[in-house]
Amino acid sequence: MAAVRLRGILPEFGGSAVVHWRSFPLLPHHLPGNRVSPRALRGRAQAAEAEPACGITPWSGDGYPTSSLPALEAARCAARQGVEAFDWFDMALFRAFFRESRDISDKDVLLGLADSVGLDTRRLEQDMQSGVERQALLEEYEVARDAYSSMALGIPFMVINGSYPLIGALPADMYRRAVQRALSEN
Repeated sequence: MAAVRLRGILPEFGGSAVVHWRSFPLLPHHLPGNRVSPRALRGRAQAAEAEPACGITPWSGDGYPTSSLPALEAARCAARQGVEAFDWFDMALFRAFFRESRDISDKDVLLGLADSVGLDTRRLEQDMQSGVERQALLEEYEVARDAYSSMALGIPFMVINGSYPLIGALPADMYRRAVQRALSEN
């Protein structure tokens, strides 16, 4: 939801605001047999109510993601095919998880999503197998965790211009004000 809102306000800045996506895995380790929790269900329902345009639906899938690492890694590998490739894949991940209740920790699901948005799936799979993006995203995670350890971290977690941490899905106007403030300081 936060990414949808942020993407919605970016055109207002005429290209002067650029997003550098970083990874913060909610489930960095594999949890076999992971089940959707009541907390996750409540959060999903709250997000659906707060932002109806996102089309978030109640979870109805069989398998719940066992880790957020595979999807984050696949997204970073998609970015190696270009900014537009990342954007399309990122939105496909969002739809698969929040609208279709698909297990985005499953490699076959990820490759199917990549294929559906026109990515070079063979290259994506090779990039994922290489592990280079996995290592980079885990390093980003460690840096963020260390830098913001005094804060109650949540998902999403955004830092605007290296100075303004925003936690949780906030109203679009809060993102707008943070970006405006950051741009005025540059």
